[in-house]
Amino acid sequence: MQFLASSSEQNQKKAFRAGLCQISGPKTGEASPAFGLIGRKLSHSFSYKYFTKKFHRLELNCKYRLFEIDSLAILPELLKAFPQLRGLNVTIPYKTDILGLVDAVHPSAQAIGAANTLLRSEDGFWTAYNTDCQGFELSLSNFLQGAKCPPTLILGTGGAAKAMDFVLRNTFLQPEIKNSVP
Repeated sequence: MQFLASSSEQNQKKAFRAGLCQISGPKTGEASPAFGLIGRKLSHSFSYKYFTKKFHRLELNCKYRLFEIDSLAILPELLKAFPQLRGLNVTIPYKTDILGLVDAVHPSAQAIGAANTLLRSEDGFWTAYNTDCQGFELSLSNFLQGAKCPPTLILGTGGAAKAMDFVLRNTFLQPEIKNSVP
């Protein structure tokens, strides 16, 4: 017996496929669209497992790879070596430095000063986005459920901390930022 996907799952599949087509525009004979994660140390990452399962569940013929790189200087070589790449997640320690290496930076990533997502357009240009801020804002809204946000302390000064600071400041808070590195 087969189970039908719920209507919300079917809608998610349609939306994800539509977005994928806009991002990748697969051409005849082109390899399956690929996505990945770039960072210095990736042993902590659950991205490979998460996206591989998501692509399978949504019946998408996409691949996800981890790219552990010691320097962003090799990014142009990486992009040339993997022309099927349509998007990259960005993690430690490259979320701030990536902004200077892409063709365009979305206004929110520019305002935050960090990006965690890169998308390649059909014409091959790479744009940096920050989706950490959306995730943090949604989590904070769900947590507060309409209550006033208490004084907040951000530990760290990396890309994710910058996104949190951006969201908190846009809700009229003045967070105190502490960094573990002097």
